[in-house]
Amino acid sequence: MGEIIRKGFRLSGEVEENHLRGAAAVMGNIDAGNDVIYPGAFRKAIPQFLATGFVSDTHGWTTEDVVAMPRGAREQGRELVVDAEFHSDQRSQDVRTKCLERLTNGLSVGLSIGFAVAPDGAVMFPDTKGLLRHAESTGQDMTLFDAAGIRKRPGACRAVLEVSDLYEFSIVPVPMNAEATATAVKGRVPITVREFEAFLRDAGWSRADATAIASHGFSSLREAAESECKTDTAELAAAARRAIAQFRVTLMGA
Repeated sequence: MGEIIRKGFRLSGEVEENHLRGAAAVMGNIDAGNDVIYPGAFRKAIPQFLATGFVSDTHGWTTEDVVAMPRGAREQGRELVVDAEFHSDQRSQDVRTKCLERLTNGLSVGLSIGFAVAPDGAVMFPDTKGLLRHAESTGQDMTLFDAAGIRKRPGACRAVLEVSDLYEFSIVPVPMNAEATATAVKGRVPITVREFEAFLRDAGWSRADATAIASHGFSSLREAAESECKTDTAELAAAARRAIAQFRVTLMGA
């Protein structure tokens, strides 16, 4: 095992069924430690990560610290996109709940990856201009680099070209790199018109009625019923209220 390096990123996003989804790392920008991870650096390490990796609470490596298992990982543009499923024990579910509460209130959640650099997988430069020249000369896609942000950073820097081992990523309070974002932390349903409409469809509502309720509330459904001379308008409106109440219960996890 090589030297374990930890790099922190920042999550923000929504919540879905017991899964954490998003970007565990961002490439092509410079972090607080003056490192730039090149796009492509994680590709060789991903298969082993999916087979043996884990998601931890603040980089703990004991069984009790492991809160989720990886279900997917890939490089997509500048991001290392991951999907992890939370374990069912109470600590893991408590971590998921904290992530949910922060994200649904517009706050961030930090991520930090634990990895090792391959032999000859990193190059030091006296300044960031040298790093950018190296990236361009080695055929990197420079549209994936934050060249302006990298140039502004003074002092020596390091390019991470290849990661030999991606051991884990952790949920942490203070990240090093602020650019990574989560697209989902599943387990709770996001409050959006589209999700509400899908929920109503699953509950047995027609597409037209589900769209009406989700877009305008149950009052629009009552108006539609009246215009079509339906005799069960009150029952229809009451059912809409019950559907909305059930949806809210689902959101709260009750």
